[in-house]
Amino acid sequence: MVSYNWKIKEFPQNHFSSGRQIGIIAQELEQEFPELVNTDKDGYKAIAYDKLTAVLLEAIKSQQREIEGLKK
Repeated sequence: MVSYNWKIKEFPQNHFSSGRQIGIIAQELEQEFPELVNTDKDGYKAIAYDKLTAVLLEAIKSQQREIEGLKK
């Protein structure tokens, strides 16, 4: 997880939101889950956060199974 501020003045055509943002570095996620990262014609990367939910839920379930196993 990273926090950042968009360069609003430098890229007004992108209509970025103001204020602090929280996200994930696309290049890091792309190494493990390339299907969750899109690259546009200018080379900018974006994460399909809606698809990331399924990956996170499976990770939580796996972690919970490991916790239950350790409890036994």
